[in-house]
Amino acid sequence: MTKFRIYVIIWFVFGVCNGQNLIEEKIDQYIDSTRYIGLKDTLRTLGYFSKAKELAHTHKLQKAYYRVIRQEVIYYSMQERGDRVFELSDSLIMQDVDLSFKGAGYLEKGITLSKQGDSQQSIEQLKKALAVFEELGDKKSVSHTLKVLGNVSFFSNSMMEARHYFKMALDFPEKNNDEAALAGIYANLSRTYGTYEEIDSAIYYNDKVLKIAYKNKQVNEIAYLAYQNDADYKGQLNRYDEALTSIDSAYAIAQVINHPGMLAAAHQVKSTIYGHMNQPLRAIDEAEKAYEIFKKNGFQMQAIQTIGLLHGYYASSNQMDKAYTYLKQLKVFTDSLNSLEIDQSLKGLRVKYNTAENELKIAQQEAEIIKRENQKNVLVLLVIMLTIVSLLIIIVYKQQQKNQKQKIQALEQEQENVALKSLMTGEEKERARISKELHDGIGSMLAASKMLASASYANVASENGQKLIDLIDNASKETRRISHNLLPESLLNKGLDIALQDFVSAINDSKQLKATYQAIQLSDDLPQGLQLTVYRIIQELINNIIKHSGATEAIVQINQHNKTLVITVEDNGKGFNYIKDKKGIGLLNIESRLSLVRGKMEVDSSESLGTSVYIELEL
Repeated sequence: MTKFRIYVIIWFVFGVCNGQNLIEEKIDQYIDSTRYIGLKDTLRTLGYFSKAKELAHTHKLQKAYYRVIRQEVIYYSMQERGDRVFELSDSLIMQDVDLSFKGAGYLEKGITLSKQGDSQQSIEQLKKALAVFEELGDKKSVSHTLKVLGNVSFFSNSMMEARHYFKMALDFPEKNNDEAALAGIYANLSRTYGTYEEIDSAIYYNDKVLKIAYKNKQVNEIAYLAYQNDADYKGQLNRYDEALTSIDSAYAIAQVINHPGMLAAAHQVKSTIYGHMNQPLRAIDEAEKAYEIFKKNGFQMQAIQTIGLLHGYYASSNQMDKAYTYLKQLKVFTDSLNSLEIDQSLKGLRVKYNTAENELKIAQQEAEIIKRENQKNVLVLLVIMLTIVSLLIIIVYKQQQKNQKQKIQALEQEQENVALKSLMTGEEKERARISKELHDGIGSMLAASKMLASASYANVASENGQKLIDLIDNASKETRRISHNLLPESLLNKGLDIALQDFVSAINDSKQLKATYQAIQLSDDLPQGLQLTVYRIIQELINNIIKHSGATEAIVQINQHNKTLVITVEDNGKGFNYIKDKKGIGLLNIESRLSLVRGKMEVDSSESLGTSVYIELEL
């Protein structure tokens, strides 16, 4: 049936705009909360991201939605979750809401690929980001992307490319007098001149950083790096007093910032300066301080570097005991990254401090450890294999149980279907018997009674006689109608389509309901049993409409397509609760018939929109 729905929407422009502003403010609050909490409370941070995205999605604020995604990418980048960074960055790249988000997606993918050591792929993504920002005319983002390209090139030892990108990145901050950005780029540019022949260029750019730091009285990481670089460069030129002055300035900044890594690095650089000055005791003292700070604060790689320095200092000052101690520590730290030089040094020190007998004992101990480890590995492997076999046995057993249960259920269903089919076959036979008796017995008697009454009153004008004839006539019609409903002859003689046409026509003639019937590609050679089942189902549905729905109109449609027969019956009645009322309105009988022909039924009923029944049969 055609269903009419009216939607009335009233827009108050000021209220809507003001409401959207409040929603965007709420989303921004969630984003700010993720920045503030960060990695301190992962569950709360992820919760704020989820709420912000849900709010943006609900109110169709697409830009706000991708703004949340952008912040999520930064969060997962800090977590070093490359998989999530790539997934979310791809979302930014694929969207068509704002081109700047696409550039941000390429940029974050490039940064993450660089962290993973894939410089080539990183540069490809960063160049795509650069092209997007140039298209947008976003010069600040262009400068930032060029700086990132310079860093990636620097860490992949492509110094010429790094200089090229850093120099291009200078354009925007120079024009906007952004001294903080300039200082960072100058510091990076300085480090690209690493050889002795290029030391003047390194000092030139580093002095620019120092000049900015001095002018603005900056006490920050850039100023620290500039003084540290200056100490390195002056040390290479053997200007050790200047180098010590610069590293002391760097150390003072590190104390203000209170960053242990920076403090330790200053001690380390100072140690190398004393080493070049042939002052091993001072060099050792500074290196020991650096090592303790690095070790205490988890800077493992820097601690390994410092151990290498200490080993060299002690060895050069002929303190072999301590040199050997630090070499052993270096061995522990770099067990998976041992170099040939370390192995050779360790072997030489063992010759000095161990006898051949001790070396043999060590070798035997190592062999025993390997043997035990191998035994342990074999045992673990056996346990794993036994576990897998046990799991497979359990799975097979469970599957067999499941299959057996399904077989039992199938047999029970088959038995139920046989019983149901027998019951319905008996019911149809009984219908046929009663129909025949009505037609041949009572129908014939009524016909004879009408003829006798007509003959008796043919020449007599009698009102009662005419009423008697009319009553006999109505009784004959009702008998034929009941007989037809019990066993429609047109179904047996002319097929399902004609039988349904006759049935709907009879309903319309009765004035109980205005019914419409439509058949689409309905075949004439359907099995007799299936035709009878379909007829009974439609008959039951129409009778339900007349008895229970209070409908004035109904549509019956039957559509055959390939191996599927679809029946749709709709009315404009008052509807009903299908789950609650199906037992009392004949639908269980319909479901029973459908179970015999592998059919399925869906009922959509609403008190205001009537009822629609959809039935699908596989032929």
